[in-house]
Amino acid sequence: MSWHELELRVDADAHEALTALLFELGCAGIAEELPPRSVWEPSAPDPAGPRTLRASFEDPDREALDATLAAQGYTGAWRALPDVDWAEAWKAAHRPLRLSPRIVVAPPWDAPPGALILEPGEGFGTGQHPTTALVAEALDALADQATSVLDVGCGSGILALAAARLGLPARGVDVHAAAVEEARAHAQRNGLDVEFSTRPLAEVEDGADLVLANVHAEVLLTLAPDLVRLTQRWLVLCGVLLDREPRVRAAFAALELHERVDDGRWVRLTYRR
Repeated sequence: MSWHELELRVDADAHEALTALLFELGCAGIAEELPPRSVWEPSAPDPAGPRTLRASFEDPDREALDATLAAQGYTGAWRALPDVDWAEAWKAAHRPLRLSPRIVVAPPWDAPPGALILEPGEGFGTGQHPTTALVAEALDALADQATSVLDVGCGSGILALAAARLGLPARGVDVHAAAVEEARAHAQRNGLDVEFSTRPLAEVEDGADLVLANVHAEVLLTLAPDLVRLTQRWLVLCGVLLDREPRVRAAFAALELHERVDDGRWVRLTYRR
């Protein structure tokens, strides 16, 4: 048994027809590479323009497939795929990830003592996004000066769980019910007592010594009044692209800017009351 991959370029208006044809011809799976999408508008429709399809076939008759595709106006390039134990390769690609001096996330099969255990492949992230590390660094640095943590837009709960691991009472809120359920499962898996809910931020009455909000700048602008209201001492904002920073800073001018850090693309802003 051998696997081969066929790569084709196709216009946006033809990719659905080509995808259907490839599956009819025995394709086992297709990876689609889209044109770049704006991070500022993650929910925008798929961009127009050519995209690349990579179709995987087991023991294909290349000549017959090429002839069939050519008759429909498509030409692609083949390459043989190496023999791989995909289960082991998948595990090898997911290793412990140190987000800060004291915060490590890891898969269950390779978790050092004290690490947060998260199952890769779940829907709301396992810490790889650069903004997660930026906020984790601030959390680690401020944890010894805080008495409680509120994680706004908690997603999979990494930051709230990390706060709990550092010994702080922690809560997390998110508008996505699936994210909250996943965060609760992570808390149970790690033996941590963290409250997660879908309560709208405007209805949250109890503030926190340290508030974290790792969400897009447009969301921060909407939540600014409540984030300021709930911040008792420290507020850490992230998920802000460099060109959005001025608008975010204007929205949080009521607090004192304590620290600004950027990685060349994303900005972290730490405020103090």
